[in-house]
Amino acid sequence: VKSLAKGLRQLDANTQLPASFAELQPLLAAKGVALATDTQDYMIPIAVEANAVQGRLGMIGAVVTLALSIAGAFYALRQVAPRARARNNVERLMLWGLLAASTIAILTTVGIVLSMLFQTIQFFESVSPASFFFGTVWDPRFAAAGSGGSQGQFGLIPLLAGTLYIAFVALLVAVPVGLMSAVYMAEYASPKVRSVVKPALELLAGIPTIVYGIFAVVTLGPFLRDLSAALTGGSPFIQGQSIFTAGLVMGVMLIPVV
Repeated sequence: VKSLAKGLRQLDANTQLPASFAELQPLLAAKGVALATDTQDYMIPIAVEANAVQGRLGMIGAVVTLALSIAGAFYALRQVAPRARARNNVERLMLWGLLAASTIAILTTVGIVLSMLFQTIQFFESVSPASFFFGTVWDPRFAAAGSGGSQGQFGLIPLLAGTLYIAFVALLVAVPVGLMSAVYMAEYASPKVRSVVKPALELLAGIPTIVYGIFAVVTLGPFLRDLSAALTGGSPFIQGQSIFTAGLVMGVMLIPVV
């Protein structure tokens, strides 16, 4: 009935509704309304009455809202007086709003910390700390409960090595470019060039890291892969998701910091 009532609202107001659903269905189909074939004829007057009730309730709600708005406006005008101390009340309201916002921020931080703590405890119940901190293989696979499948290996050393490797490549890109850009901007660039290049470099610091990541995966990675394949005649020596790609993007991201 609810779907039928919604479909009837798509028809024109002057449309003469038939008594049977077989005659009503082509009219609804012409408006792009699809209903189940088990719709019965007795549902049509119920849907019409439901639309009428909904219209009356909407009108009543609009009248009540208008009346409350007018009453609130008159009440506010009567309260406008020096004795009302409006500034003190507004400052008190703003203080409570700022306090609520800071409380939400603190509770969110506490929730994140507790969530990470509980997830860490649950993780170390499945993986021993020794194999995690001193393991040399990172193969994150969790076997389903009772399946008897192989358990993954969670060694931290490959993650640290990969992080340091990417950081090294990023520094190779960011330090020379950043230092030379800083020296050029400070000693050689004209005021006109500095007014354009300096904001452009500072703009890199405002780009979210997720944007850099998407750019690396979607654009830069495939470009470097295809370029290396073209240079070697079909066998790429740079993969789309490689350390060189990640280090290059991180180097560009670090240029404003350097």
